[in-house]
Amino acid sequence: MQILVSHSIGEGQIMELLYGMEEEEVPFTVQRLKEDTAIQLGYQAACSSRLGVGIGVGSDYSVILHYEKLLKEEPLFQMNILDHSLSLRALGANAARLVKGMPFKELDIKEPPIQNDRLPEKQESITKNRIASIIRRVLSEAE
Repeated sequence: MQILVSHSIGEGQIMELLYGMEEEEVPFTVQRLKEDTAIQLGYQAACSSRLGVGIGVGSDYSVILHYEKLLKEEPLFQMNILDHSLSLRALGANAARLVKGMPFKELDIKEPPIQNDRLPEKQESITKNRIASIIRRVLSEAE
């Protein structure tokens, strides 16, 4: 699979994308070009890949997953590297899964449920009483 990246994008910015593809064990190559639009890079990558699937990463941080049988203006997936509600790793995995004919992963990152840092009130009051008891004991020993 071919990945074409605008020369203005740092390697660290696409590592999660590469990890996703690596996890699915599909071979890929990364090439840096002066072209800066993700849509052009993605379509070019898909058309030049023997597998017919390509990814383009543009200078505006857009990432396009394209398939050679689609119209240039209608990529399969599009996201922005800076949108942390979407998983770049899942996009990489989906590119590999397209090649393998497997179902896609969801791109949305599911937020873990908010953890309540407070103890239940009953347990909290026991804790307060225990602390008060320890403080009284320490103060009485200090006298």
